[in-house]
Amino acid sequence: MNKRSSRRLPLSDIHYAAIALLSDVKRPSHKEIARRLGITRMTLYRYRKRPDFQRELKREIKRRTEELMRENRGRARVRAARDIEWFFRESGLS
Repeated sequence: MNKRSSRRLPLSDIHYAAIALLSDVKRPSHKEIARRLGITRMTLYRYRKRPDFQRELKREIKRRTEELMRENRGRARVRAARDIEWFFRESGLS
């Protein structure tokens, strides 16, 4: 009996390129992503069905979200410090 192997190959460079494009904040359409990668939209949809691809995509989205949150927190701190300085300057309390 010849059984077909159900083992999948690991994610390749093209998979990781697709993950990078799908996790981008200004994410292009699936059609545009597929065109950039030189694959069909159906291939991209098949990639997205893979559990390992989904896991990596989720991990990358989480990483990028945390990065953006860190950047925005830093901006908010600077903004808050400037607002406090302005308040004291304008109120004459400094």
